[in-house]
Amino acid sequence: MGKIHHFPSHSSQTVYKSPLELIYSDLWGPSPMVSHSGFSYYMSFVDARTCFTWLYLLKSKSDALTVFKQFKSMVELQLDKHIKALQTD
Repeated sequence: MGKIHHFPSHSSQTVYKSPLELIYSDLWGPSPMVSHSGFSYYMSFVDARTCFTWLYLLKSKSDALTVFKQFKSMVELQLDKHIKALQTD
């Protein structure tokens, strides 16, 4: 059942004009089964403007900060922009 919740919500009227204005992120795990390579978690990043999604596999929850730093460096270099906001749960 995990994170299944049903709360009243309203659709956002915010329009994002360029990539990296808002990045949604989620850290999921631990998985009931560990991968052959030892991964038990994953961390996702979704750009609100483009809906482009990046997925990183993690061996432990404590790897999340390192993964975020790697993602931030990579995406800001590729797009020549800075992340303006990060939303997590």
